[in-house]
Amino acid sequence: MKESEYKALKEEAEGAKVAADRAQGALDAALLTLEKEFGIKTVKEAKAQLKRAEALAEEAEEEFETALEEYREKWHKDES
Repeated sequence: MKESEYKALKEEAEGAKVAADRAQGALDAALLTLEKEFGIKTVKEAKAQLKRAEALAEEAEEEFETALEEYREKWHKDES
């Protein structure tokens, strides 16, 4: 391996380490926020909570669509 190849490889490795450290910092900050605001301590807990929230949102959307359809049927019969 030539010295120039070694230097390029070393610079690439150092850049990857900086990026990894930055990503770890962002993850740590996100987990700290999740714990502070929602009592969530792990990514696994966050995924489970997100799944529950998405299910609730889907249920609420379905209820809204049903109520909207009932409203339209009751109050807008002539507009079809």
